[in-house]
Amino acid sequence: MYYEFISIGGNCACVHTLGEHRVKGPLDNMKSKYGLSSIKSIFEDGGLEKEFFEIGEIEQPFCGNHRDENEIWYSTRNYFIIHNNFRDNVFRKSLKQRISVLYDFLKEIHNSQEKYLLYSLCEKDIDPVNHKMSDLFIHGIKILKEKNLFEKTIFLMITSDDRKWYHFSCDDIYNHTDKVIDMHILISDIELNYRRFSEILSKIT
Repeated sequence: MYYEFISIGGNCACVHTLGEHRVKGPLDNMKSKYGLSSIKSIFEDGGLEKEFFEIGEIEQPFCGNHRDENEIWYSTRNYFIIHNNFRDNVFRKSLKQRISVLYDFLKEIHNSQEKYLLYSLCEKDIDPVNHKMSDLFIHGIKILKEKNLFEKTIFLMITSDDRKWYHFSCDDIYNHTDKVIDMHILISDIELNYRRFSEILSKIT
């Protein structure tokens, strides 16, 4: 079966894992400031249009990557926008289009066996003290269940050779869901990553 996936956040792992095999959504190149809990912005009044275009930036752009002084991040209430210039009109037009794609996807998701949401764990989803899923992650799970989307969500638990990219792994996630794709990726080989992703996916769907 051919599946369709759209990212609901976490970080950019959806892009590095699926590449062009994903549905391009508004949260592809963004970091969720509050882990899975940031999905509340999707479902609040005004949704992502309000998040990005009504409220917009809540602080000045800054260098968010201490290893790369040219990587500028833009901060909204729930997301850091990275790899893109949020003030660029071309990007903003594309973002509006992608927001529409996400909401259309959500309208169709329960009528399709092929459509799934994809969330990639980030640092805010794992409690660094007790090495369990954080309260922010658990709150996000509650939101997904309230919206009847929990069973339509697959979680990426990604590690990579260079830890500055991805090193988000926590066995406690299996106490919350069994729809987990736990895999190591190569940033430079998206097609290989996608094949590995597909192999694991076939075992959990």
